[in-house]
Amino acid sequence: MTVNCISAFPSPILQFGVSDFADQRQQMVDNIYSVMETTESVSLSNEGGWQSPTQEPQPKVLFESVNDIMTQFLNEELQYSIGNVWYNVNTEGSFNHKHTHPGCDLAAVFYVKVPEGDCGRLEIENPNYFNQVKLLDAMKPDIKESMIAFTSMWFNPIEGTGLIFPSNLVHRVSKNNTQEDRISISWNMHVN
Repeated sequence: MTVNCISAFPSPILQFGVSDFADQRQQMVDNIYSVMETTESVSLSNEGGWQSPTQEPQPKVLFESVNDIMTQFLNEELQYSIGNVWYNVNTEGSFNHKHTHPGCDLAAVFYVKVPEGDCGRLEIENPNYFNQVKLLDAMKPDIKESMIAFTSMWFNPIEGTGLIFPSNLVHRVSKNNTQEDRISISWNMHVN
């Protein structure tokens, strides 16, 4: 007997890199630290560290890359817009609690500075986890692997790369266990 296991209703997670990042990295880092020196931290999902108030969509090289990605991803008749943009500096011991991004369609993060070691990983939970926990736990490992049917997925931060994902997906960032800052740029997006 042949059994075909169909992975229905997936959640798209886009991974991307910015080709000109290395040339602009230090300028990005300096700009974020400059904003950090002059503004108080916003307290939302972050525990420790610093999160900026809303910023303009910059640096240009990042958001030009985002435009290229969205042009490839969306139907031609659909448009997208960038919502709020903010900077994150996760210092030693800081992390982000589980949260979602209501009021938008997509959430995104781009890694500007990533120290070596366990500086905190992004966990995105399976949106079906609560309703299908027994099934997900009971599935054979090779089937789970082929369907990417895990209770959650973990993403290691890599400088010059980012992720775009549906804003309703519950996610968190684990603790920065290094003595250096991890810096990222986050933003929300609307599909029109």
